[in-house]
Amino acid sequence: MGTSKTVAAAFVCLVGVAAGAGCYCSCCNWIWCDNCQTGCCQGSMCSTPNCRNPGPTPTPPPTPPPPAGWQYLGTGCCPDNTCKGNLFFFGQLPGGSLAACEQKCDSLGAKFANVWVNDASYCGCYGACDCSQGDSQGNCQRYQKIGMLVSTNNTNRLAATPQSVV
Repeated sequence: MGTSKTVAAAFVCLVGVAAGAGCYCSCCNWIWCDNCQTGCCQGSMCSTPNCRNPGPTPTPPPTPPPPAGWQYLGTGCCPDNTCKGNLFFFGQLPGGSLAACEQKCDSLGAKFANVWVNDASYCGCYGACDCSQGDSQGNCQRYQKIGMLVSTNNTNRLAATPQSVV
């Protein structure tokens, strides 16, 4: 049986050599040889790049999640008709800036933040609500927290707060 493999290998290699193409050779452990004329079929170059095992195509790595932070959603504040019931904070912050508002909203576990363009010291923080469309206020910008889990409502937030026991 070993003789028939050798004969078959020699035949495959000879066909490859005659055609000027690659082949499968025993000296490369039956993997593909790109160059049968001067490569593995001559027994001198049983390594890459002459011999290679095509194997399965590797699966690409999964797409990484977006980095944690605040993503700009657009102009207009979170609308009252969908978000007012989930307002965690509204007010003026010292040092008024987008970063100060993001920090305040982070500390509250908010999912959305509003910052006023004409005075960035004004900030609004909201829990989960439909803030996909802004209201008509052109002097307000909306941001959404990404890359973290947030509470879905105030009940969940309050339930996580330690209570005193009498």
